[in-house]
Amino acid sequence: MDNPLLETTDLVLNGATYKLCFDMGALLRIEKETGINMLGALSAAKWNLTLMMAAFHAALLRFQPEVDFQALQSSLTYEQVLEAGEATLRAYGQAVAPEDGESTDGGEEKNVTTSGSTGETSGDSHDTTSSLTTTNSGD
Repeated sequence: MDNPLLETTDLVLNGATYKLCFDMGALLRIEKETGINMLGALSAAKWNLTLMMAAFHAALLRFQPEVDFQALQSSLTYEQVLEAGEATLRAYGQAVAPEDGESTDGGEEKNVTTSGSTGETSGDSHDTTSSLTTTNSGD
């Protein structure tokens, strides 16, 4: 069943666009996997890599149930993990934001591009680029 009121966040990784969405199924899945009630306030102390990846995976499932999450997770660079975490938090914030008729960021599209190093400890050489685009939808 499709619900046009569900907020989504788009995340672009390695040229593929993933739509993140926290419906009740996603929130329940996270609680079952981590024991953390996602309906309450999420403190920074609770946000760790285990919770972030569980939340990222759960947020993917509504629109991309076919994604091989283990393969996706294994292919991410450190910078992409941070981007996925940021997008996941943004999607979570949209899902649990008070219903006041306004989106949390005015429906503006934001683009962030980061480059990861090739493993060198100095210099400007970069070969991994990922892009994060978030768009509020469901208005």
